[in-house]
Amino acid sequence: MSTALRFLDHPAYHRTFVAMTAGAALGGGGAAAAGLPAAPLAGGVAGALLGLGWAVRRGSATPPMTVRRALLVLAAVAAAAACAVWASAAVAHAEQTASLPGWLTGALAGAAVGLGGTLAVALRHVAVVVDPVAAAYRALPPLSGEARDLVERGRTIWLASDGLTIPGDADRDLVQDGVLKLFGVARKLAATPAIDPSDIDRRITELDARIETVGDDVARAQYRDARAALCDQRRYVDQVGAARERIVARMHHCVATLEKFRMACAQLDAAAAAREAADARSAMSVLGELGDGLDVPALPASTAA
Repeated sequence: MSTALRFLDHPAYHRTFVAMTAGAALGGGGAAAAGLPAAPLAGGVAGALLGLGWAVRRGSATPPMTVRRALLVLAAVAAAAACAVWASAAVAHAEQTASLPGWLTGALAGAAVGLGGTLAVALRHVAVVVDPVAAAYRALPPLSGEARDLVERGRTIWLASDGLTIPGDADRDLVQDGVLKLFGVARKLAATPAIDPSDIDRRITELDARIETVGDDVARAQYRDARAALCDQRRYVDQVGAARERIVARMHHCVATLEKFRMACAQLDAAAAAREAADARSAMSVLGELGDGLDVPALPASTAA
């Protein structure tokens, strides 16, 4: 799946296309028969607008008219209007239509106006469909190790789910939500500070040696305070390390359940898909809770010394 242009609600556009073209042809032919000035253009525009109004009343699933879209539609309307004027004049004064009755020439010229108007209406049915997974993937920081491998597997699951038949509406966003949660946890994992415990252990060993050899009681007490602070840091590093291990293990579980769910859907096994969907939701819930635990807490107060 990727960000792409989509044409929405084909039946609504087809209905609008036919209504505007037919209305413009009737309007242009009627205006020409009545001898009105600029009959094909005036009658075609009036008929096209009437046809558009009828089509809109029938309903449409087009995107909401935002300010940005409205500006694009206005630009398309201006371009369509220029095309309509040119088409109307070209048909009305063409050598091939010179021998036709006036009302028929007007109808043909009006239909050309309607066809030009449908170009502007078509823009209402065009939408940019943004792939949230692709956007989240691009926003990820540089990853390494298992976190990178799991993110790539999650992305592969998402890409392989394009066009997948999913039995229940409630499960349609399951793969997307799961992969997005996987990416979010991977981002937190990358932001977790990596602390080498061996350096802390080395410093504790050095302080132990000084405590044994120092002759001044005040200095010995200061060394002991420093050692206690380092022991607090060591416990903090152990907690972060355990949290990272649990996170990576749960990421593996989440990816595996999403893969099983996708495979069940690919085999059109509704019962298995429902079962795997429940497992995937449970895995994602725990993954989210563990990910919240990766928010780095403040160091113990004793480490400030």
